Amino acid sequence: IWNAAGYITLVSFDMSVVGELLMFEEEEWKRRYHARSACLVIYEALADLPNVLGGKYRRAVLRLPTGQALLNEIALAQKEFSKLRGEQSAALKEIRSYVGAHRDNSAWEQLRVIFDLQPSKVLRLSAEFDAALNFLGQKTQAVLTEASNNHQLYSTSAG
Repeated sequence: IWNAAGYITLVSFDMSVVGELLMFEEEEWKRRYHARSACLVIYEALADLPNVLGGKYRRAVLRLPTGQALLNEIALAQKEFSKLRGEQSAALKEIRSYVGAHRDNSAWEQLRVIFDLQPSKVLRLSAEFDAALNFLGQKTQAVLTEASNNHQLYSTSAG
C-alpha cells in the first residue's frame, strides 16, 4: 500500500520539476529536451501504474474494512490513465524509443522526432497527466490513511 502511494508521489514530483523546466526554459533546444523528459516520465508511469496497482496491491486493500469501496474509487481514477494510454501511447513510445532510450541510431530519425515534438502540446499533456495523477494520489492516500488506522490488519499475526 505504501509503495503505490510513494510511487505516485515520486512521479508527481518528477512531473512538477520537468513541468517547471519546460514552462520557463527560453532556449528552444533545452525546451525540447525537457519536453522529451516529460514524455518519458508519462510513458513509463502509464506503463507501470497497472502493475503498481495490480494484484498484490488490490489484495492488500481488500483486507481493509472499506477496501472494495476504495478499489472502486481507484478504478475510477485509473480510467483517465487508460484513456491517456490509448490516445498517447504510440507518440510517447516513438519519443521514448528514438530520443529517450536512443534505440534507433539514425541521427535523422532522432532529429525528426525531436523537431516534430511540440513543447506546448507536451505541456498540455503534462497538465492532463498530472491532474489524473493527483486524483489517483488522493485515492491512494485515502487507502494509506485507512491502512494506518487499521494497522493491526497488517501485523505479522494477520498473515
